[in-house]
This record gives sequence, structure tokens and C-alpha cells, in this order.
Amino acid sequence: MSESTEVRHVLVIGAGQVAAWPACRALRKAGLRVTLADPNPTTLMVDPDIADAVYAAPVTAAGLAGVIAAERPDGLLVALGGPAALNSALTLRTQGVLRRYGTTLLDVYPLACQEITPDEPCVDVETLSDRYGTVVIVGTVEHVGSMMVAPAQSAAEDIERAAVAAVRAAGFGAGCCSVRFVADDTGYAWRIDGLTPGVGRASALAAAAGGLPLAETLAMLAIGAEAPARSPSVERVLIALDDDTFGLGTTFLAALNNTVGATNPPWPAAPPSWLATALRQLDDLRTRIERAPVLDTDVLHEATLAGLGDDQIAALRPELADGTGVRRIRERLGLFPRPTAPSNTDDHDRTVLLLGPAPGDPAACHHACANGARALRRAGHRVAVLTAATVDADCLVPPRIADVLGVVRAAQRTGSFAGILASLGGPRALAFGAELAAAGVDVIDSPEAEVPPDRCDEPLRGAVAVEIVALSDGDELFLGAACESIDPYDETWPVSGCVLPAPSIGPRTVAELRRRTLDLARRHGMRGALSVRFAVLPDRVVGRSVTSGASTHLATASAATGVELAQAAARLLLGASIEQLRAEGLLPPTDPGPHDQIAVWLPVGVLGLGTSAGAAYAEARAAAGTPLPTGGTVLVSAAERDLRDVVPPIRELAALGFHVLADPITATTLRRNGVECAIERDERADLVIDTRHTAPATACLATQAIAAQRAAEPGTPPLRIVRRCHPTGQPSTSESNNAESMP
Repeated sequence: MSESTEVRHVLVIGAGQVAAWPACRALRKAGLRVTLADPNPTTLMVDPDIADAVYAAPVTAAGLAGVIAAERPDGLLVALGGPAALNSALTLRTQGVLRRYGTTLLDVYPLACQEITPDEPCVDVETLSDRYGTVVIVGTVEHVGSMMVAPAQSAAEDIERAAVAAVRAAGFGAGCCSVRFVADDTGYAWRIDGLTPGVGRASALAAAAGGLPLAETLAMLAIGAEAPARSPSVERVLIALDDDTFGLGTTFLAALNNTVGATNPPWPAAPPSWLATALRQLDDLRTRIERAPVLDTDVLHEATLAGLGDDQIAALRPELADGTGVRRIRERLGLFPRPTAPSNTDDHDRTVLLLGPAPGDPAACHHACANGARALRRAGHRVAVLTAATVDADCLVPPRIADVLGVVRAAQRTGSFAGILASLGGPRALAFGAELAAAGVDVIDSPEAEVPPDRCDEPLRGAVAVEIVALSDGDELFLGAACESIDPYDETWPVSGCVLPAPSIGPRTVAELRRRTLDLARRHGMRGALSVRFAVLPDRVVGRSVTSGASTHLATASAATGVELAQAAARLLLGASIEQLRAEGLLPPTDPGPHDQIAVWLPVGVLGLGTSAGAAYAEARAAAGTPLPTGGTVLVSAAERDLRDVVPPIRELAALGFHVLADPITATTLRRNGVECAIERDERADLVIDTRHTAPATACLATQAIAAQRAAEPGTPPLRIVRRCHPTGQPSTSESNNAESMP
């Protein structure tokens, strides 16, 4: 693959923010032009430090072909993007698209990206290879029941040597490869059970446990870098359960006890010796805690080393109601854990601890935290992001109050502690922040008072549902976006997706919603990001809910408008004003107004962009893996209340040449309105419209999308994310959509 030595421009495909941002940064640092294509709005950081150009393109052969035609990259990086990215890239190679545009598939060797579920205890040895024949060990992962443990507790050096030899003999080329070993009948000897090239969950876990920046490393290997020397041994154990719960500690026992929300997983009938030993140690420790006359320094120190949380300790002591009592004893004895703590340096101001999302929280919370931390570092702060198991390089602690208090006390001793931010991490981070505030910690953005909805005695079904995404400094408001729900409003907020800017309301209504949002922010002293949901009726506006901090549509609004709203929100929380951020270039001089780019977000976590709502919906459906047909048969079934509303879109589909089938009642209504249709008789349908499950508005959007697809010129390039401002205050080089990159 000698062509890669001449790569100057790399297209990174659909990798998700955890992998995409580090990989893009590494490539840009190496002096390459970087384009990122991913329909997930939480990945699409507008920040120009991440990528030179960003596309919310579907990860399909057709979607990526458009990006390649527009950008003409020299190389494609696909291994981080999973099976969809790999399969699409291989299709493009087979079709000759890559050859036509002179694009090299940099990491074609990982041909298997699926995870293998082990049926028996086994050990994976994770390796990295470069294109010069060097193979290094990333780490080992042991599978026990529903649990993965890194490093493997049963592994020996001989299986690592065997893994290196096997990978070198297979000659997969640059990238990751997992070598699976299973024990023989004696339980002492291991044999190779298979090789799986590509990035999987085990390789990511082994890299995290060993402190290896996997995404950056793979990106550099793809463009010809040499494999790094094996990282020095790190004395920590990382556990992952099937529900994406993680635990971290200096021993297996500590890691298990640090696993957030963990209950005892289903252990195998014959657990390995190391697991049986750890469980006996845990039983012995619990007995000592229960029988100790008092919770003194020795008992608490031993419990802390074993990873027991204060609530777990309190559950073993009848005289203590909860973990608060244990924390009082810790405070008196000065026994708060002291993990790696932030230190003050000459080129940083004060330290901010940012509470990150918990497992299972929306990706929007990860997006908000990552962007917020980036903005605060730019402003001169040192930032530690405390999250479930892995934290950025500043701190390595699980999110429990005793551990966080240890970090806080260490920062306070240096005089560098600025406070804790909780609202960017989502609802569980906010709840955790409230507990910390009760413990006397300075939480900068403590939860706001609840805002009751407006009273409304009439049914709200059929109202236009709009969510305003905005920023506030307590006095001034920046309106990021007005997002209109695709479904009509009912008492449970719709989850069908949204269009922005809202197509059904005019400037006067937007101005009214802005005024109402500003009034709420001033009345309740809100700073940072806030989302306000309204039901827009013909004669008035009804406020339904207010959310501060990270929200589902914060990342969507950023990608759609080209403004880094989460970065600005973090700065506002620490005292900056909207006027100041406008002067710095982090916010544009005015609110984003009507523009040529429409965005559609779907709840599976994808974004589509287009010059119309229909075109954007077509892109979003393609990105979601449910592309709309451009012809064939449409099957229609409408709820009685929707019969009149479903006629116009079905009439248009019939005009586009679709054969219409319907249930008897719907068919009668359609025929009365001049739409030819047949009664459904178990025929196959290319498109199903059922307003018992989706709203007529969805049918209208689908019809517009199909019309837009049929009218589009072949080879039309996708829309690029437009950057409305630059965080450093300099004009962006990517203001135009695609003109600068068109051949």
C-alpha cells in the first residue's frame, strides 16, 4: 500500500465522537487535510481544530461517493467506523469509485468487525501491527460470564508470544487484530481459537486499561507510521459488563466494587481461581467491616483500597443510615481517597471538575461535556472530566462522592479549585451535583428551580410542537435554533424527530418564543444552555417544559447552524457574557436566521441536511438505514381522525406514479377525493404509511422527500456543515458549502 505514503487528505468515516475526534486531531497534527463524514450530530463538532470539512452524510456507498466526489480525498479511514463504514468502502472499491477519484482505502485489512460472543471462558490478546511487519501487544481481555476484564487475570506471557507470531504469519497489515485463546480440558494450557482483524469492544477495553490512545494510533498506522512500543505496565484493572457498565480499580476486586450500579453478575458454575479468591476476599472484608468495634483508619483504608463505596460500607453498619455518616468519619480522619488529581500550572488558570454522563445517558451529554471541556481549556482553565469509568487524562476516579471529594480537597490545597460543573453531563450528573452541593462542594451550576408548565385546559393534539434551544448569560439570550417536531403535539413529547429551522412558524412566532424564553431565563437566573418546549396554538403559545444544560437537540442545533453551542454554554456557566463570546468569535454577531440549509433529526441519532425539508428527510432516512423508495406500491392505513389529512400526500404519491393500496375505510376516502387505489390484499408494499403509528406530517415529509430524490441531479454533492463562526475569532475557511471543493 505504497500509495498511502503520498496521502495528503484523509476522509474519516462514521466513527462516532469517541474515535472520530482523536483520530481527526492526530491526522491534522500530522499535517494532513481531514474531512469527517458521519450522520450522528453528536460527532459533528463544528470546531475547525477537529476537521477541515464536515459532512452529515449517510454512511452508505451512495452517501460517501458524494463526499468523495466533492472533496477528492487521497485516503479513506474506515476501520473506526464499524461494519457500515467498511462495507460501504468495499462497495465503492468494487464499483471503481475509489479508483476514479484516486482514493486509497488505507485500512482495507480489517474485514471482520463483528463481536464474537464467547460460549466458554476465553482470553483475547489484542495486537497492533504496522505495514513494516512489527506487531505489538495492546493488552489482554478475559471473558468470564457476562463480564470482560482487562488485563486478563489468567493470561500468561506465552500466549502473548503465540499471538504475535500468529498475527505476523497471517499478514493482515496495519491495524488491530484480536487473537482468541481458549483453555484446553486441563484448564492450564491455551490454544488459539481464531483471529479477528479490526477494532472491537475488547480492543477498545484493552487499550483503555493500558492507557493507549487507540483511535490516534490506528489513524497514524493507516498513513504509514510505525507501531508504538508497548506502553508501560499500568497498575489498574478495567471491567466491562454487557450493559456497558464499567468499573476501574488497582485490583480486580476494587474494579468490581467500583463498577457503577453493579450487582453480582451471574458467575460461572466453576469460576476461575482468581475470581474465587477475589470473592472470598470480598466476603472476608465485609465480615471485618461488620464486626469492627468502630470504623477507624485501618478499616476505612482497607475498604477504600477494595473499592467499596460509602453506601456499601454504610449498608454493613447498622448505626449508619447511609453513606453520609461514613463521609463524616472520613472527613474527621482525613481519609478521602487521593487519586491522580489536577495540579495548577503556569499556563492554566483554575481547575474545573466537570461531571460527565453515566452509562446509558444520551450521546448528546458526551457531546456537551467534550465540547465544554474544550472551550474551558481554550479559555485557560484546567479541566478534569469525571465520568463512569474512564476520565480524560487529568483524573482517574469513579463518580462517587468520596472519590470526588478527594479530588476536590487536593485541588483546594493548591488553591486552584474553581468549582464543579454538572449540567453538561445530563440528569444523573445533575443529581450527583446536588449531592455534592449538599456535602459543601462549590457546584457552579446547581440544578435550577423547576418551572411548571403553563396551564392549558384544552386538548393540545394538533398544536405545532417547537423546542427552542438557546443560551443565556442571565440577562441576554442567544437563540440557537427552533426545532419543530414532526409529529403533532400530545401529552407525551413526540419522539418522531424534528425539523430545524421550524417550517410551520413565522418570524413573529419565533420572536414571541424568544421573548418567552428570555423571560424564563431572567426570572429563574438561568445561565448556559437551556431548552424550552412550547405548544404553538392558532391564538397563543403554551409553555410545556424547561431543561437546563445538555439536551437532545443541543448537538443537533450546533451541527445544523454551525455554532458550537455547548462550548459557548460552558463559558457562560463560568461567567462569560454573550457579548464577550460574540467579540471572541465563539458566537456570531446575531442569532442564526433563515438560511439555505434545512436539517432533519431522527431519534435513532442521525441528521440529514438538504436545501428543503424533504431533501433533508431523505438524507436522514438513508442515514438511519431506512431509505425511501422512489417508486412502486404504497400501502395506506389512516386513523379516522387523520383521513382528511392523509389525502394530499397520497394524491401526490399517486401523481409520482406509485400504485396505491389501502384498507377499505381509507380507500373510500381516497376515492372520494379523486385518488385511484385498490383494496389491500396481502400485496407487497414498497412504502407503508400508517397514521395509527406515525402522524400525517410524517407522510407529508416522506412524500416531499421522494419528490426531492426524483428531482435531484445525478451526482449532486451532499451539503457540508457550514461554520458560522470560528472559536478563535478568525473567519472560517469553510464558510461556503461546497463551491471551494467542487472539481
